[in-house]
Amino acid sequence: MDSSDDVGILSPDGVCRAFDTDARGIVGGDGAGVVVLKRLAEAVADGDRVDAVIRGSAVNNDGGGGIGFTAPGVDGQASVIASAQRAAGVDARSCTYVETHGTGTPLGDPVEIAALTKAFRRTTDERGFCGVGSVKTNIGHTDAAAGIAGLIKTVLALKHGVIPPSLHFATPNPQIDFEASPFRVITQPQEWKAQEAPLRAGVSAFSVGGNNAHVVLEQAPRPGHLCPQPSSWQLLPLSARTPAALTAATDRLAEHLRANPGTPLADVAWTLQTGRREHGYRRFALVDGAADAVRVLAGEQSDRCVTAPQETGSRPLIFRFPGVDSRMEHGRWARLYEVEPVFRRSVDDCGARAEFQALAASLRVGGDTIQPGYSVRSTSTDTTSSTGTDDSCTLIAFAGWYASARLWSRWGVEPAGAVGEGFTALVAAAVAGVFEPTEAARLAVMAFREPEAVALEQLIRRIGPRAPAMPLWTGDMKRVSSAQVTDPAYWAACLRQQSRTAHEVPTALPDDTRRVVLDVEAGGPPADEQTALRMLGDLWLTGARIDWSAVHEGRSRRVALPTYPFERRRYIVEVDEPSLSHAASAIIPAPTAPSPEAKTLDVITALFSEFLELPDIEPDESFFDLGGDSLMAARFVAQVREVFPVDLVPRNLFEAPTAVALATLIDDRMTAEDTR
Repeated sequence: MDSSDDVGILSPDGVCRAFDTDARGIVGGDGAGVVVLKRLAEAVADGDRVDAVIRGSAVNNDGGGGIGFTAPGVDGQASVIASAQRAAGVDARSCTYVETHGTGTPLGDPVEIAALTKAFRRTTDERGFCGVGSVKTNIGHTDAAAGIAGLIKTVLALKHGVIPPSLHFATPNPQIDFEASPFRVITQPQEWKAQEAPLRAGVSAFSVGGNNAHVVLEQAPRPGHLCPQPSSWQLLPLSARTPAALTAATDRLAEHLRANPGTPLADVAWTLQTGRREHGYRRFALVDGAADAVRVLAGEQSDRCVTAPQETGSRPLIFRFPGVDSRMEHGRWARLYEVEPVFRRSVDDCGARAEFQALAASLRVGGDTIQPGYSVRSTSTDTTSSTGTDDSCTLIAFAGWYASARLWSRWGVEPAGAVGEGFTALVAAAVAGVFEPTEAARLAVMAFREPEAVALEQLIRRIGPRAPAMPLWTGDMKRVSSAQVTDPAYWAACLRQQSRTAHEVPTALPDDTRRVVLDVEAGGPPADEQTALRMLGDLWLTGARIDWSAVHEGRSRRVALPTYPFERRRYIVEVDEPSLSHAASAIIPAPTAPSPEAKTLDVITALFSEFLELPDIEPDESFFDLGGDSLMAARFVAQVREVFPVDLVPRNLFEAPTAVALATLIDDRMTAEDTR
């Protein structure tokens, strides 16, 4: 940061001519800049947009080597540039652009090019291969933001493959030997394309006092190959703090997609799902391609743009398994076993591979067509009779429900609890980790054989039920206690009861308004992606927590989308005049005339106490340590001037911030006045 007003480096004609023979100094400016930093491996793994990579950086100070506080030094600048290149592990020849500090001063510009040349000459003798420029010729010297301005300019140049021109350069400063250096000033937009190695650039920032900084940037790595999305259907969630902001967000997204039709819709969905904070007012759009997304967001397909009826918050999701039913939709389970790897693995974990393979074979023989992916043409087929024994029916039922729950988890729907009745309480227990799926399936089969209570309890005891990973409800809808869930006798009684009766699971849970309940029906998740995504959207509208990363089968990337539509409301507390006057009188006590015998220190200490509203003030305590600030200091000094006949300004309180120091200053000035 340059203190331009103090060292006299302002350009007299308001033009910054970096490296030019007519350079006379900087042009002042104001600015702010923000960049988001993240480890490259993490950014790539998270699918973030990467605009550039910082390969290395270094900072130093000229120390005693500088010729003056405000004068730059060649050695210090050359050292920090070389250090940054070493940290980056790159050769100077691979850097084909440097965003310089470039203040446009007669002294600073030649020193900077000399330092760059010295640093680059350590590894290369080539000339004129590296462009240089200065953003200060475009926007002025933005003081504390000057370094980040140069960094952002260079990041954008790397991203777009174009180096922007440095302005106001016509004739080189005669003190700069560009012909013998590796550098040339970029005066026209220059296409910047990588050859064998990635593009690299340096960015310098220096300040008075000899502080030097340099970073080496590299263009972002090319995105890796992404797995193709299995379908063009995507779920676009939108949320906001108010209904008006939700409408604005919807409109802005539609306009963005209309203006950028080539943006991959899967990346749009991924960005909305994982790159945006979730708010209370929610809406989702179920879309099939970019053009369809524009139409749906614009309201042309209202059935596929669904808005929550009221504000919602985050709510836990409960899996509810149905009661025992003699007619279960085995046909759909067979199709899911054929086309869904997660469903198939979960069935196999239950030890039901042979039963489901036979079920699938009977379905094919019956004429249904099983196709890959989600496109399945079939009629609902009840194949219960074809499976033979009650044992196989029981095993198929258990595995089907368990695999259905796991398939919902594959879609990112993770339960925070589970509930079942009798037989399906065992499925809920397996989902919660009380039993391994193979063990729970064996128990289910054994329970339907109606064994003796002792034998069933002994088997459960050998298996050893474990503490659940989530709460369980069963039977009369009371929470299963920690003692019950690991008690073999409890599970034996539960299973023996269900083998004789078949009750539907109640439709409500205790404190139901706090939870979202998903009924895991006999068929599990729907067999087409559009319907599954709609169900996910409905769950999200109710406040269920969705693991969106699980929804995307292939990796997706975050892309630039419209940000939150802030409504720009004013939150100014209006105070009427009487109240304001009263407040002012409370802050600024009325001046008190000192008695003739009162000492100055006593008066100042009392004023400190009144003004700062503190009962006890020590004479050596600072006005600012006690809570005062610069604005209060101005008001306090104005009050002191009304008490003592001396000329004081706020700066005096900063120089003498304690009651002792200020009283001494006042006494000295009053004595000087009396002497005159």
